[in-house]
Amino acid sequence: MNDYNFVLFIVDIIMPKIDGLELILKIKQRQPLAVIIVTTGYSSIEGAVRAVHAGAFQYLAKPLNANELVSAVSKGLEFHNFLYGPLSETFEPVKEIDEMRGVLLFKDLTEESKKNIYSLSKKMSFGKADPLNAKLGKGFFVISEGELSVWYNNTSIEYLTKGDSWGEEEILGENSIFTNLRAETDIELLFFELDKILIILEENNELELFKSNITKSIYYKWIKSAQRIAMLKLVNTNNIIKI
Repeated sequence: MNDYNFVLFIVDIIMPKIDGLELILKIKQRQPLAVIIVTTGYSSIEGAVRAVHAGAFQYLAKPLNANELVSAVSKGLEFHNFLYGPLSETFEPVKEIDEMRGVLLFKDLTEESKKNIYSLSKKMSFGKADPLNAKLGKGFFVISEGELSVWYNNTSIEYLTKGDSWGEEEILGENSIFTNLRAETDIELLFFELDKILIILEENNELELFKSNITKSIYYKWIKSAQRIAMLKLVNTNNIIKI
């Protein structure tokens, strides 16, 4: 999944290294439009409901009937092509989003300002189970290594990887929507304390330029989040009738 996008997955529930439902959530975080067929020898109504909530397209009990499995795969591919084919084109990520990312925050600042800003940044590392929200403080960060997801209520609104930033809207004085950050892997990031950054920008008369960069960054983020939420909603609401 680091190198390719797949249209359809067949996932078992009981596996030696990772639970099937946990794997489904990871797949949906990276590829919201993927069709997932769940197979298990421990069939139950509760298991089916949990699979649907996790984003499964169909739930098959073992022992598998070959014809039923082939039929489920065929229906899954048809479902993807009928609904998600045009949808994926409609919600194709804007090319500029991937090109801009965290670098956009410092676009057109003087080299001196960039050097001073980075010199004040704090390198931070987190394990997968660490609560990021409680440890970051007031400021923003850019991911150096690793991946994390951003959650609002029970919806994953963003998936951040190397080069992505988060939290910079605080500089605009906006009231940030409460979100939870979940590390999907071990994380390394550069944290920029808000007060220190503002001093440097004001001294070099670049605060307004930086605010403009932030506005663009937030705009691109909300495009991505809106796309993600729309796709996840369609995935979750349309799959219920398939069970």
